[in-house]
Amino acid sequence: MAKVIVTGATGLVGGAVLARALSHPAVTQVVALGRRPAGIADPRLSDLVVDDFLNLAPVEGALEGAALCCHCLAAYIQRTSRAEYRRITIDYLAQFLSVLERVAPEAAFVTFTTEGTRQDGRSWIHTLNVKGEAERLVLGSRLPRRYVFRPGYIHPSQPRARPVFYDLAMKPVFRLMPAIGIESADLGRAMIETGLNDPRPQAVIENREIRAIAGVS
Repeated sequence: MAKVIVTGATGLVGGAVLARALSHPAVTQVVALGRRPAGIADPRLSDLVVDDFLNLAPVEGALEGAALCCHCLAAYIQRTSRAEYRRITIDYLAQFLSVLERVAPEAAFVTFTTEGTRQDGRSWIHTLNVKGEAERLVLGSRLPRRYVFRPGYIHPSQPRARPVFYDLAMKPVFRLMPAIGIESADLGRAMIETGLNDPRPQAVIENREIRAIAGVS
């Protein structure tokens, strides 16, 4: 039976991961860490607000004994500055990994970036290079199992809390060509199943494999 940590549980991916964790029969406890409450009532859920992800001391005790940590805290570059995007994508991640290595050293770690991410830093798209740096942090950590998901277009299974125009443009394309991406609920299911059951010490999981794990054609 497993204790699962989910960061960014109010986001599109984090919300899907949280829902899957709470419905999974092997999960006995879920801790949600976010900048605002997840707003879900469940006896297995500890819903914790983190004022500063660079200072996790107030919630360290809640991380102890975790079997799986799903890091879904993310930012949209269109809604933030480059400095803030880097702070959320890199600095928060580095701090979270450092704490987990100390208080939950046996935990598996799952996060997501995006299709086209470059670990070599040679993309002409700034965000793909930043995400590549995040991938290197995860894969280089001391945690025993580490997985990075690279979905294509993530189609909202439920309406976003803050809609984006991109979804309006992509909805008909995704309907015609679903293989270009994944539904958020299917991504959440794949992340939880991988984190709980995948025996590989590490993997970068591309969109096609994500769909296979989720059982969608």
